[in-house]
Amino acid sequence: MKTVANSITTELGAVAPAGSLRNLGLVLEAAILQSDEANGALIDKQRETEQERERWGKARVDRRIIERLRERRLDAWTNDAARAEQREMDETAARTRPVPGWST
Repeated sequence: MKTVANSITTELGAVAPAGSLRNLGLVLEAAILQSDEANGALIDKQRETEQERERWGKARVDRRIIERLRERRLDAWTNDAARAEQREMDETAARTRPVPGWST
């Protein structure tokens, strides 16, 4: 496998031309710069991901709270409706009961 370092010198102890060394240095600097930029972008994205994860977690909690409130409201409405229906049935039953002393 041929690498950049191997392309500059092919023999052990051979002297590389100054221009080749300068080019290698520039390539190395550019690679380091790109690596640093990519690492910075990665850190930014990881930070954004964590913020979004926290927002998602809060939204899940909020949604569950709303679901519980809806369930409680439905239960209360169902109980109120059942009580109202029972009152009506009791009133109807009270009106249809024969009153002692009355005959029909």
